[in-house]
Amino acid sequence: KEGTTFAVGDIITLTGLASDEEEGFLADDQLSWEVRQHHNVHYHLFLSGVMGNNIELQQAPEPEDFDAATTSYLEIILTVSSLDGCSASVSRNVM
Repeated sequence: KEGTTFAVGDIITLTGLASDEEEGFLADDQLSWEVRQHHNVHYHLFLSGVMGNNIELQQAPEPEDFDAATTSYLEIILTVSSLDGCSASVSRNVM
């Protein structure tokens, strides 16, 4: 959910669901996840290219430094791809 909060060390589970008119609900292996840790004016990849569903991030990351604590958040990006090659992405920010 957009704007959800987390604390350093929390376990976050990435769960998604997608469908299209031809295939109906897409299989878990058609979901790809990326998590970016933003702070200040840049980001670091925290997770990239992981396929599947119900993916557990074992520990939410800590900020780079004390100043970054006020501007840090996670951007979670889910990309789904249908068997015919069409894809779509959605992102949510977790503060």
